[in-house]
Amino acid sequence: MNKVQVKSRVPQVIKKTRTAVSRAVKDAAKGMVADAKQHAPVDTGYLRSSVSMQMLNDLAAEVIVGADYGVYVELGTRRMAAQPFFFPAFTRTRIAFENKLRKLLS
Repeated sequence: MNKVQVKSRVPQVIKKTRTAVSRAVKDAAKGMVADAKQHAPVDTGYLRSSVSMQMLNDLAAEVIVGADYGVYVELGTRRMAAQPFFFPAFTRTRIAFENKLRKLLS
């Protein structure tokens, strides 16, 4: 009796999908940095230049504002109106990222 060997393509599909999702995460983080920088108010330019990202692993990224006063610009204070730039960038990026993931995984 002849044996039929079946080679699973599941590992290849998983690797290809993980690579595509990793690229999407990195692109989204870079896009959020660019969006936040574009919409950040500018006085000296430090706030804008302090927005950065780093990959935490292949499926996670972190976008930060290095300027310690960024939160006050974003949310405002008693004496200063809010000038949101970070959370709106996150929202726009999240929508685009979710759409890209849906497309990748469909």
